[in-house]
Amino acid sequence: MGWTYNHEDGGSISLSFSSPGRKSTTYLHDEWEDGLRLIDGHIYITSKLLEMRTFAEIEYSSKTDTMTITTSPTPGVVTDLGIIAQHESRLQHGQQPEPEPEEMIIEATNSMSAEESEKINFGKYSPPAILDALYTLDDQLQKEGLSLWDELGFYGGNYHSEYRNTPWDVIAFGWTGGDGVHYGFLTEFGAVTELNEAPIVMVSPMGGDQAGEVVANNIREFLSIIAIHESLLYYLFDNEEAYLAHQKQDEQSEWAPTEEEKVCSRQIKDRMVETLNLPMIEQPYAYLGRVNAERAKRIVVATHDGLGVTNIHPDENGRQHESLLVDDDLEAEELQEYLARATYAGKLALIRDFNAKDFNSEDLEEIMVEEMIKLGLIDELARKNASAW
Repeated sequence: MGWTYNHEDGGSISLSFSSPGRKSTTYLHDEWEDGLRLIDGHIYITSKLLEMRTFAEIEYSSKTDTMTITTSPTPGVVTDLGIIAQHESRLQHGQQPEPEPEEMIIEATNSMSAEESEKINFGKYSPPAILDALYTLDDQLQKEGLSLWDELGFYGGNYHSEYRNTPWDVIAFGWTGGDGVHYGFLTEFGAVTELNEAPIVMVSPMGGDQAGEVVANNIREFLSIIAIHESLLYYLFDNEEAYLAHQKQDEQSEWAPTEEEKVCSRQIKDRMVETLNLPMIEQPYAYLGRVNAERAKRIVVATHDGLGVTNIHPDENGRQHESLLVDDDLEAEELQEYLARATYAGKLALIRDFNAKDFNSEDLEEIMVEEMIKLGLIDELARKNASAW
C-alpha cells in the first residue's frame, strides 16, 4: 500500500510513504504508547491510531468477526494490516490474539485513484504553473543528490484533504508530514478567479474547530516566507522579539543543522527564489501581521474558525448580515427560518461554521447540502463528501 517502516534508535518507528510526486515520513514515539503494543516481538497498532495515521476507514462486523480497512491516496501509516486488524478485533472481544486465525478476512482497497482525488481537490480550477515549476526544480535537485521539499518543510501533493475540518473551499497543495498539517489555496467559495491570487491557508487538523489560518496573500509570497524561515508559520509569537529569540534558540540547539547544512539549505532556497522570480519580503514577521490585519478588514461576516467570509453579493449592498449560532441546540426549524432571511454572506458563514464544528444531526446536514446545491457550491460539496473523518 506504499508504506514502509523502520525501527529507529531510541525505540521510535519511522513510517515512510513514497510515490511519484509524493513523499512523507512520520514517526511514532513513546508519546503514542497507548496506541502501540509489543507482543511476542511484533508491534501492534490500535485501530484508532491506525485511522489517524492512515486516514483509513475501519469498520468491524461482529456478525462475521471481520474488520474492513478502506484506505485512500492520502498519506498515512500502514504496517502489516492483516496482523493489526486480527489482533485489534480479538482484543476488543477480550480474547487473546492468534497469529493466523483462518476465519478472519481482511479487505484493503483504495477508495479512489490519484486522478479522481486531484479532480475533487481542484474542482473548476487548474493547478497553477508555479506548482509544476516546484516539481521541476525538485527533479533537477534530486539529480544533484539534493531535495527541494526537505528544505521547504513540506511536500507537494495534488490530492484532496480527508480531514473534515479542512475548509471546503480550500484546495490543498502541500503537506508537512506531521499531524496532518497542510497548506492550501483559499478560494473564498469559488470567488477567486485564479489560484495564483488566492490567499494561502495553513490547516492544522488537530487544532479542532479553528484549524485554518491565512498565512500569505498568495502562493508566491508564501514561498518567499518559507524561503526565509518556515518557523514563522509554525509558531505563534507574541511579538517580533519573541520570534527572534526562538530563532536564536533553534540555532543553539543540539539538533541545529551544521554550518555545511545551513549553507546547502540557503543555496537551495535561493535557487528557488531566483528560478521562480519570487518577491523579496524585507520584514517577514511584520508581513504576517499585515496579512492578518488586512484580512480582518475585508471580513463581512465573522465565523467560528476565524477565517470569516469576505464575499458580498452585488444585490445585497447595504443589507445587514445576520449570523446563526451553530451548536448542539440548533434545530432544523430554526435553521430553515434563518436560511429564509439570511444574506448570501450569512449563508456562507453558516456553511463555514458547520464545516468547522460538524453537524449534530442528519436533518441539519440534509438542509445544508440542499442549500449548498442552490448556491452552486458543487466543488465545495464534493470536497465535503470526500472527507473521511
